[in-house]
Amino acid sequence: MTPSRVTPPRRVVRVRATPPRASSAALARSLREKAARWTTAEPSQACFDLTNCSAEDAQDVVHLIESKENRLCDAQKAIQNSSGVWEVFYMPHIRSIAEPLGMKVAPLRYRFSKDNSIETEVRIQLGSLVDVWLSADGVVCTRPDGNLGDCYIRFDTFDVSRGDDGPPQRNSDSLLTKTINAIGKLFFFEELSRFPVHVFEDDVCVFAFPPLKSYIATYRIQSADD
Repeated sequence: MTPSRVTPPRRVVRVRATPPRASSAALARSLREKAARWTTAEPSQACFDLTNCSAEDAQDVVHLIESKENRLCDAQKAIQNSSGVWEVFYMPHIRSIAEPLGMKVAPLRYRFSKDNSIETEVRIQLGSLVDVWLSADGVVCTRPDGNLGDCYIRFDTFDVSRGDDGPPQRNSDSLLTKTINAIGKLFFFEELSRFPVHVFEDDVCVFAFPPLKSYIATYRIQSADD
């Protein structure tokens, strides 16, 4: 007589559902709304200190990049639609330097024109010792031999001014301006000019800075038509 086969009890495996991650559009809108609260409607007053970006906000930037599944944007289309004033709100490689020193880096802005020219300016303050504006101007473009998502910025003009004087005047021909310009050109290498664009959505742009394996997130505070 053949003994009957005993069927072991079926194991029940409970799987905890993972909440769906927000879409890239939702993340971009969330960051845009936060950036709007950080700054103001008036670009001359808007100012976000890079050392104030919270861990939650930084994680939102990371999730936004991940939501694109490492697919880069079309850099040429991004450039064509970038005219206006953008303010940086996430730049961890600068924060890691500024925060321990008690340095304030604000504002840090890019001004893109429809002719593909770019003006950058940043105010740096370190207690009562340092209070200066630095500027770097040039052109932004793509290259025939570059990847689809890569934009290139070639800076060719550099300057500095005192903090209370506001950003440098672009038409200055002083000896200090000529000296700073020469130093800037000396230390600007081709390797620093490539910026892969990961996100360009809802007035939020996130691009990579490959030399330091870092990212820069910006928010458009004023369009070219305003």
